[in-house]
Amino acid sequence: MIPAFILRRAVKSLALATLMTAAVSSRVEAGIDDSFLVPKEQLVAQVRTIALSSPVLPPGVPDPERARRTLEELVTSELRTLGFRVIDSSRHAQIWRANAERLGGIFDSVTGEADQTKLQTCRDYTGRELGRLHGADAVGDIIVQRGNLAEGSGEQVSWRGTTVRPDQVSIRGTWLAFLLRDLPGNPMYGVRRTLEWTEVHASQSHELRAEPELARPSTIQASVETVLFDLGRAVRSSRPVTAADDNDEAAGSERENPAAAAQTGPGMSAR
Repeated sequence: MIPAFILRRAVKSLALATLMTAAVSSRVEAGIDDSFLVPKEQLVAQVRTIALSSPVLPPGVPDPERARRTLEELVTSELRTLGFRVIDSSRHAQIWRANAERLGGIFDSVTGEADQTKLQTCRDYTGRELGRLHGADAVGDIIVQRGNLAEGSGEQVSWRGTTVRPDQVSIRGTWLAFLLRDLPGNPMYGVRRTLEWTEVHASQSHELRAEPELARPSTIQASVETVLFDLGRAVRSSRPVTAADDNDEAAGSERENPAAAAQTGPGMSAR
């Protein structure tokens, strides 16, 4: 039997991932390839500093802290190469926790279901505080999801030199999604791409990947480059790209003592 506290934590993670990727998934299901949810020119002009939230992983990923660290480091590096200033996820987590506590919690302790009003309020205030305290223009969410990678792959799937219909193959694996939101929480850019396969049933064969999930940085790097490709192309076509300083405080846009973030919550935010 799974301990109750582990089950609740897993349900909460799943609920958060579902909520955060709604904009991405709906466009994937609709067959919309455009990654931008607002005009490209608007995003490029508006966003120079991105605050990352902590990467969301599905339950059971081996060594999840290492996986989160690798994901965040690779996304941060790629965004800085594109000229964005990046604020690490610890700042987002600090402010989010303070606001969630002042709201009396967001998720039901038994069912794991989110109170939608509280969720949006916490998201709104967290974004505002990231902007006021750290100069953020947008929030970047990194999400790993499991599923059947063959779904939505078109009329045919190629596996080990064999071509089959998607309904004749099951390719279990993970997607990497990146969602960029403005400070109130409205989606601006969203992409979901294949990360890696873990188990395949095809042509009367069964194959398991020998490596554990998210164990190979080069595989994650390739997926990170893919989900940020359209964003990079838009930036390069709109402005000169100079890699941002590795020190996210060097730009001097932090306007107040970061410790104040822990003391600011709903009803106390500067407007």
